[in-house]
Amino acid sequence: RLGSGEFTAAIVGGDEQYTTCPRTVEMVVSTAKHLAACLNNSTHARDDQQQQPLNLNPSICMASMRTYVRSSRLASLSLVEGGILPPQPFDVIVDTDDTTSSEKDARKVTMLYYPIAAEWSTIGGGGIVVEQQQQQDGGEELVISAKRDRLILLRSDTCRHRPAYFEGNDEQLD
Repeated sequence: RLGSGEFTAAIVGGDEQYTTCPRTVEMVVSTAKHLAACLNNSTHARDDQQQQPLNLNPSICMASMRTYVRSSRLASLSLVEGGILPPQPFDVIVDTDDTTSSEKDARKVTMLYYPIAAEWSTIGGGGIVVEQQQQQDGGEELVISAKRDRLILLRSDTCRHRPAYFEGNDEQLD
């Protein structure tokens, strides 16, 4: 998104990408395998509507990497009207009501992992903002800040959220 300084790339595996970033591909495959097993055995990870186990397939996953470059953000903000990015709208990862797609998106769980510097603080931004049910009645948003080694799990089809922009500051690492 113009002005955010954030860049996203798909992690697709295969011979070509494995030679470029083998540890990233291995982390995605290993995490998907072990997380699926843990969630499939959990009594808390159930389909909300039918109270059935999620039945995650440990051999199928999708991944992307979101990176942040503060110098790119600062340079591109001059192209954004007013120099301030409006927040993105709340949304789910998978819209089960979307009838325009010819393929059904079977994602059930979204995992967000933050391998950021230990020196990073909440002042630097990043993370996600989760829409609360009570928000319609004047409640507050739930902000989950980016923090070193933080792992966030969301239901892909029911948890309405938006990314919180990374901003950085002059005292922190970029």
